[in-house]
Amino acid sequence: MRVGCLFSPDSPHTFRSRPVSRPFRDATRSLTGFSRPAGPQNTVYPEYCPTGRNTIYPGGQTDVKYTIMKSENGFTLIELMITLVIASILLTVGVPSLQNFVLDNRLITHANDFIGAIQLARSEAIKRQRNTEICISTTYNQNPPTCTGGTDWTAGWIVWSDNNRDGAVGATEVIQVHEPFTGNATFTSAAKSQFRYDSIGLVDAADVLTLCDSRTAEQGRQITISGAGRASISNLACP
Repeated sequence: MRVGCLFSPDSPHTFRSRPVSRPFRDATRSLTGFSRPAGPQNTVYPEYCPTGRNTIYPGGQTDVKYTIMKSENGFTLIELMITLVIASILLTVGVPSLQNFVLDNRLITHANDFIGAIQLARSEAIKRQRNTEICISTTYNQNPPTCTGGTDWTAGWIVWSDNNRDGAVGATEVIQVHEPFTGNATFTSAAKSQFRYDSIGLVDAADVLTLCDSRTAEQGRQITISGAGRASISNLACP
């Protein structure tokens, strides 16, 4: 006679058996978690099946083994305390570096936005064969906006083309609008509140703009507008 264990369909083995020479036991006794009603037809072989397997009886009958509860793994108090200490050290070192990374990227974004606006004004002047201007505008959200003067470029700016040559911003002449900077960045020019490009791409006057934020001795940006109308960017040690 042989007995066996029936495994689940996803198991690498579907059946396992071994010879049994020992007499049958009455199933009213608990056998490694098994239980069957008493009677001559309900005897079982003393075969140990792994958790969740079925015991095979003569004639193909099966009896399901009850699942044994397993203890859950977890952290000890010491392991948890060590983990918290390591996490606090990493946060102390990493958070300031992350803040500097975000602020540096914000400066780069502001500088690239202004460089892009300068290049747009120059290219549109050449394409339209009309004077095209980039100027500070605190009324950027009005229709039409106006050039408001000053040297604080964080207030926002507009790019517009003087299509009718009247020297005033018209509602249909606005090419680009830039909103004020967010955060605590400073972006100032030495003297200019506007840069006007003519039909061959030359600017009316050169100037230098300084871009920094509230950090001390950080790496800021300096934007130079040459007399030929070209813009260049370089690093700057802010005060």
